[in-house]
Amino acid sequence: MPASPRRGARNGAVAALLLVVALLAAGCTGTAAPASSGTAVDQPGDAGQSTAEACALVASTIADVGSGVSEQSDAGAAASALADASARLRDTQPQITNDAVAAAVVPLIELYASVGDAMTAMAAGDASKLDDLAGLSADMQGALRRFGEVCGVS
Repeated sequence: MPASPRRGARNGAVAALLLVVALLAAGCTGTAAPASSGTAVDQPGDAGQSTAEACALVASTIADVGSGVSEQSDAGAAASALADASARLRDTQPQITNDAVAAAVVPLIELYASVGDAMTAMAAGDASKLDDLAGLSADMQGALRRFGEVCGVS
């Protein structure tokens, strides 16, 4: 029996979102300034942590998410990778004392969890989450772009 048009649209939306997450994650970590960069100085209130040092803590998790998600062929496995990313970022969060980076990480934690939840529901057959994924995709692009701006990614 052929797949329903709604299922085809759902699979297409999931694939598109996975591609967006993987590409944006790769772009946000590819050219970040190294921790020893003279341009990334500590700011008052950052407890001695430069922007570059804080970004390095987050960038490896985002890069892992990008590669982990792009390797998944189904929504359930990708959802699990996204939930794992949210948990890893949440675990890293207390180590980030740089105020600007800490503020940029909060939406990423929430969005990775939300996208993972929506994809889990879709993998279980809840097609109503298709519309949610479109909005979450735009939100994810914005949050990753903001993280890239804070971290000086070109």
